[in-house]
Amino acid sequence: LWRTPEEGPPSADSRQLLQLLIPHVQTALEVRRVLGVTEQRLAGAEAMANASATPTFVLTRKGDIHHCNSAAESLLRTGDGLTLTDGRRLSTCGTANRAALSRLFLDAVSPSSLAQPQPNHFLSLPRPSRQRPLQLIATPLPETHRQRPCADLLLLVTDPERPSNLPNDALRALYDLTPAETEVANGLLMGYSSEEISALRRVANA
Repeated sequence: LWRTPEEGPPSADSRQLLQLLIPHVQTALEVRRVLGVTEQRLAGAEAMANASATPTFVLTRKGDIHHCNSAAESLLRTGDGLTLTDGRRLSTCGTANRAALSRLFLDAVSPSSLAQPQPNHFLSLPRPSRQRPLQLIATPLPETHRQRPCADLLLLVTDPERPSNLPNDALRALYDLTPAETEVANGLLMGYSSEEISALRRVANA
């Protein structure tokens, strides 16, 4: 491609070879660009998952974990409902519900015969501790997102024993709430009744 004046122009054979190679070089550069964009999107999705307090898994249809956030790692450490087998495969504690979990993964990624396929699939998973069951929601990843990360579905896990709440500053910024309204909103999110919130705040229940 770059020749000195002393070397002179490339030969006819070199030019013919270059003409054959250029389309392949262009294809390789385009593949590299697409992979870079995909990796950036995946990194952004993983960062958002890590910021969430909801246990979140990105899985293959067999249950192999491609990514899980810190809340999911904390849930696994409890060993109450969900665990790992073979180091990376999400499974249940005990064999009684293992088939149901595998079926949840397959149902989420398999085409449905219904006119309107279900976007989400659900499972209530009993726990060895006999606390309230974990609530699992499986959602298929878009086809365009499945190739590079080799993942098929997103799994969200809700623990009824760990009510969710939002930081006070987030509630105020998002909904323009007063400090008192923020306390009430978080109380409702955590499962308290209006009477219980009033008692905790030591105010009359209107």
